[in-house]
Amino acid sequence: RAGDDSGMGTNYYASLNCDQLWYERNAIFASKGHCFKTRRGQEIFGQRSCFPPYGKLPGHLRRVVNEIKGWERRRGC
Repeated sequence: RAGDDSGMGTNYYASLNCDQLWYERNAIFASKGHCFKTRRGQEIFGQRSCFPPYGKLPGHLRRVVNEIKGWERRRGC
C-alpha cells in the first residue's frame, strides 16, 4: 500500500496510528533506496538498502509523503 497515489490514500492514511504512518512513509523512501541512519530504520528496512536514487522521490511520491506527514502532524506523532 505504501506509495499509493490513486486518490484512495487519504481515507487509508487517516485510519493509521503513528507507528503505521511512520512505516508507510519510510517504506516509500526505502523503495527508492534511502540510506537509513536511525536504528529503527535500519532494523526495519535494512542497513544495505541504499541504492540510486538514494531516496529521491518523484513528484507523485512526494505528494504521498506530504499527505502522510500531514496525518502524522494531526496525530501529534
